[in-house]
Amino acid sequence: MSTYEKTFTFRRLAFIALVVAAVIGLGSELHATRLFRIALAQIAPAVELLGATQSSDAAIQRIRELEDSDPLVRRYAAWALGELESTEGVRPLIERLEDRDADVRLVAAWALGEIKDYMAIQPLIELLGDDDPLVREMAVLSLGEIEHPSAVSALTEALDRHSELREPVIWALGEIGEGEAPRARDAIFSEAGRYPYENDEVWTGHLGSFRARPMADDASSLITALSDDDPQTRLSAAERLGRLGDERAVDPLLDALRDRDPAVRAMAVWSLDETNPSRYNEHKRSERDNAGRDRGRASA
Repeated sequence: MSTYEKTFTFRRLAFIALVVAAVIGLGSELHATRLFRIALAQIAPAVELLGATQSSDAAIQRIRELEDSDPLVRRYAAWALGELESTEGVRPLIERLEDRDADVRLVAAWALGEIKDYMAIQPLIELLGDDDPLVREMAVLSLGEIEHPSAVSALTEALDRHSELREPVIWALGEIGEGEAPRARDAIFSEAGRYPYENDEVWTGHLGSFRARPMADDASSLITALSDDDPQTRLSAAERLGRLGDERAVDPLLDALRDRDPAVRAMAVWSLDETNPSRYNEHKRSERDNAGRDRGRASA
């Protein structure tokens, strides 16, 4: 029996014994309440350990898949490690930043941004020189997600070399928001002759596109809509898929990271983070609350 199994078994027995003692009425009601509290204190660490063990097992499985010969498997494994936000995946994901497949490098960079480990900062800075323009873009976004001021100079230098990175760099500097980041961000606006704006999150899922609304929660139709000729339809479909949290959408959303429209790519980044079935009910509650507030305003 492993150390974990012994610990969990002991604490479970302690929990049962204390609950039984309370139920059969040993001592006063106050004493019974104390027994329950002691019992919960005994079982809680074991439950926490169980969750951590399961998460670790999932991370180990995905790390193995990062070595798979199929780039689609490696790409999916990188996404999964990002969703798990497991620090165990940081080093293997950093290694994938040199993968021969650009899509794997792209998703590995996204995953490192989700995990937000400072160990990834320098490898992501080096990725700013990648041959693939969308991999470079993802490196910028992930450095913004990590929010460390040490990346500021590298981001501005990347913009000097690649003017198409202007909007992602503006966003990333806004996310960092410390040290030289605000000054560097204002300088980019000034050079472009534009007024600065607040760093509105493109990952909020509220970009105001309702083209896919008639498809409601039909994941298959929404996935098909990701290939529509209309970029607003693709944008809306990506948003609704993120809110739906259906893992069938993962591969299509990973494909959407290469959409020709930057707004669709940005929404795909957000939706991949949200594509987790456990978050579905949270979205539905939020939508109901918003609808309730709207009805309240209308009747006021």
